[in-house]
Amino acid sequence: MSEEYNPNYWQVVRITSPEGKVIYKVYATWTGGWTVGDSWKMNSGITKVTKVDNMIEFHGYSGSVYKCINAEHLYKTTAYTYGVLESMIKKAEVVNAKIEVLPFETNFEELV
Repeated sequence: MSEEYNPNYWQVVRITSPEGKVIYKVYATWTGGWTVGDSWKMNSGITKVTKVDNMIEFHGYSGSVYKCINAEHLYKTTAYTYGVLESMIKKAEVVNAKIEVLPFETNFEELV
């Protein structure tokens, strides 16, 4: 059985390797409270995208499904998870790779 995730916020990133290979991934954020901080997870890579009502379902190589509410005001991160993503972007540049956040207007179904 595959894992299902329902993040509070989400973004899709394009990762380009130094050799030019491209993979798209969901960068998911969950907001915490005063006892538990914010958390994040990046999926294994998008293999299939389907729209169901107000949701976009991103299927991953691992079999997981990220069910994201299709709303522009939720296409973001928190301050903490933004910092984590920025760190990944900078580390990628060191090895001549590139990580970039796609705009919300992207037709995600055309990525695969």
